[in-house]
Amino acid sequence: MIRGGYAIVIGSDWIPDHSRVEAGSEFWVVGTVVDGFAPNVDILNEPASGMTLDAYRASSIQGASQIVAQFDVLESGVTTGTFAQPIGFVRFSGSIGGPVLNFLSVFILDADRAILATFTAPPGSFDTLLPEVEPFLMTLRSP
Repeated sequence: MIRGGYAIVIGSDWIPDHSRVEAGSEFWVVGTVVDGFAPNVDILNEPASGMTLDAYRASSIQGASQIVAQFDVLESGVTTGTFAQPIGFVRFSGSIGGPVLNFLSVFILDADRAILATFTAPPGSFDTLLPEVEPFLMTLRSP
């Protein structure tokens, strides 16, 4: 799928949920609802003028630590995506007004914007779905 500032391959069984979409973002349900929470992938973009992937990663971790309760970075870095594109990532856990969830955010920089694709799920679902979802996240790139 190619959108304005990015391209990504999405799973054929991902269900778009337009009720949760804000301007400049997209949202898909990627798993079975568990305890009222639907495992999902959302994509958004935000300003990142003049930043490198490492600088954006550090800024993201700093920002998340201020808004996510019980914030714990499990892994972060910069790697190579499916199409040989540099892609940053942060895997973390924490709570945003509810139970503790696991997250994997991957991001690219395009001009003065950061494009983020984040997989979010409860811990048990996260571990089960990650091998299926992560390969799609790694296709995030500039069109």
